[in-house]
Amino acid sequence: MAIDAENRSLFCDFEQAAALEKLGFDEPCLAHYSNADPKTGYYTLKEYKLKLIRTPSQLDKGVKAPLYEQAFLWFINKYDLFGTIHKGYYWNISGGVHDIGYNSQYDWDSENYKTYKKAQIECLKKLIEICKK
Repeated sequence: MAIDAENRSLFCDFEQAAALEKLGFDEPCLAHYSNADPKTGYYTLKEYKLKLIRTPSQLDKGVKAPLYEQAFLWFINKYDLFGTIHKGYYWNISGGVHDIGYNSQYDWDSENYKTYKKAQIECLKKLIEICKK
């Protein structure tokens, strides 16, 4: 079942979801990105589409698509990194464990984004970048 545009914005995009998976994200999710053709069931589509996980057999197929809030919580639990979005739509990251090489107490982006969502996306990109190192 496809997810409508309004609800799609609640989920990490495909690139972020794939990067999170490479970092070890393996939490239960409501949706995943799949390239299965809905008519045939074969994995032949060139583009991954966001779909709700409706049956247990879908759990291991595709790339898990966490909600943004779920991804931020995962960074807190796994890396002790807190990404926060502020009024004016800028973000900061605090905390962190030293075994990932991130030892700044605070990382700020003073750019004021036009929307909360854009600031959230940019903060998540930075969290992924920090943990890739």
